[in-house]
Amino acid sequence: MAATWPQWTGSGLTVDETCARADYRRYSLQPRFTALKDRGAIRDTGLRRKNESGRNAIVWRACHHDRREAQA
Repeated sequence: MAATWPQWTGSGLTVDETCARADYRRYSLQPRFTALKDRGAIRDTGLRRKNESGRNAIVWRACHHDRREAQA
């Protein structure tokens, strides 16, 4: 899974999208997103996409992508 992670996250993913790709249940990953946000490892892109319930969900992006793009 780690080898394909960068391919997934270039433009960001919602929690539901991450769960679907990683084959995890939402309740097991949602708290991890909160912890990653609090540590500054992911950020809210400002984008929203519909989740499985039809509600708008935050599209999260790994901050290391921002750093890589800034260095390029």
